[in-house]
Amino acid sequence: MSLPTLRLDDIPEEGLNLTSQVQQEELTLSATEGVFQDGFSLSIDVDKVGRQVNVIGVLVGTALRQCVRCLKEYEDAVELPFEAVYRPAAGSHEPPRAVRSRPAGREPQPAAIEEEGEGDEDAVYTLDGDQIDLAGMLREQIILGTPMQPLCRADCRGLCPVCGQDRNERDCGCADTGLSSPFAVLRQRTGKDKKRSGSSSGKGLS
Repeated sequence: MSLPTLRLDDIPEEGLNLTSQVQQEELTLSATEGVFQDGFSLSIDVDKVGRQVNVIGVLVGTALRQCVRCLKEYEDAVELPFEAVYRPAAGSHEPPRAVRSRPAGREPQPAAIEEEGEGDEDAVYTLDGDQIDLAGMLREQIILGTPMQPLCRADCRGLCPVCGQDRNERDCGCADTGLSSPFAVLRQRTGKDKKRSGSSSGKGLS
């Protein structure tokens, strides 16, 4: 089953519980925003209060990332719990809001225990007519859940800044230069060139 299409009138009073397999293409995720193996497993609970729709769920998949230290590609298990609220556009008729109900047996996520309308504005989405755009919301959740500095493992030793050897595989024997990255080598060489250039200019003036 692919990403479900939800409309306001299709949600019964007792709500919905849905599971499906979702492909990366359905969420319009580009390769620069993430690459995932075999798509995602999606589980959601949906309930409706007037014309407000509350969606609580979890998205599970396996991301292919590149380690920032050793530059190797690795598999990263991803489990993204989320909570989203869909409301009519500003200016449209909306009945008084009520506190969101929570399906029995589901523990609240830390970010979801604040009161309605306080601190959760980032998770509020606008209804497109009577349609709930799950794809846009899920895409945003994935992007927000992407680590800024992906690591294949917490103790990754990275590449030697002198010779480029992967130090997870073997020690290269290079002396510790105190440089934190291969780019530091370039900065060091550039600094030396500037000093030499300055010295040459000073000699010419004397």
